[in-house]
Amino acid sequence: MILKQGFYILGHVTNLDFVKALDPQVKFASWYLICNIAVMDILIHKFVYQIMLAYVQDALPLEACGLLAGRDNLITHIYIIDNVLRSPVEFEMDAQQQIEAMLHVEAQGLELIAAFHSHPMGPQTPSQKDVARAYYPEMAQIIVSLAKQSYPSGRAFSIIDKKISELQIVVIDR
Repeated sequence: MILKQGFYILGHVTNLDFVKALDPQVKFASWYLICNIAVMDILIHKFVYQIMLAYVQDALPLEACGLLAGRDNLITHIYIIDNVLRSPVEFEMDAQQQIEAMLHVEAQGLELIAAFHSHPMGPQTPSQKDVARAYYPEMAQIIVSLAKQSYPSGRAFSIIDKKISELQIVVIDR
């Protein structure tokens, strides 16, 4: 689906009403990451941030997950990836969708900046499983807490050699 101003939401989701609620002009197409260096701030376009928050709310009570990409450390693309575990307490991204996302990002000349997932009832900090499964240390990890469902909030982390450092999320409205 291609969104206004060159934004993309790529993924396989059965219900994208949450996206249409944000922008009724969404055009549905097809789909789908690559790598970046660890950064101090995570810059994300407001529209992409809103889509991420709406998507994780829509996935309740399950954990939702996906990838975020862009250029020059500004996230402009969201890649919605199925949680194959379909669990409220953990996630595992669909491997085929990850590969398709990587190929798309590479073809577009983008770089992977962050992965995201939700904690439907938990804190917005990495769990022990999140730390153990931080397979891409060069990529930020954004965790969206839905403990207060009407006020979801995200925090970003760098996880390198099991050491957690918080990163600043800066939402850009331009």
